[in-house]
Amino acid sequence: MAKTFKQAARCTASPTKLYRSFLDEQVISDLAGLKTAVAVDENGGKIVFGDAKAQVVVNTKNKMIVMDLKTPSWPKGAQNALVTVAFSKEEDTALIEVFSSNVPDENADELKAIWKSVLSAVKKAAV
Repeated sequence: MAKTFKQAARCTASPTKLYRSFLDEQVISDLAGLKTAVAVDENGGKIVFGDAKAQVVVNTKNKMIVMDLKTPSWPKGAQNALVTVAFSKEEDTALIEVFSSNVPDENADELKAIWKSVLSAVKKAAV
């Protein structure tokens, strides 16, 4: 069975700063403690967060990134997860939301931990 979940963080930085921090491999490597590689442009690209490898299928600058993602620990034959990262402004705060769907049950906690670390790092770096 596959799981779907959402995680979010708010801060006083702009959505643009959150977006830039999310794509800054040095920020994620240093603050989240995850070996990170980012090669993304307006046409897509690849992102690696620790063992999670993602193919970027949509990149709307400063607003949204959609990724096809999988980790090596997923069960054989498991489909990739679809992950949407949205950057928005709500009143006096910026919001970064991560929506993960089609995540194998046994790997949901692993992916939640990765996103928790990434969101924390992005929030720290953006302010």
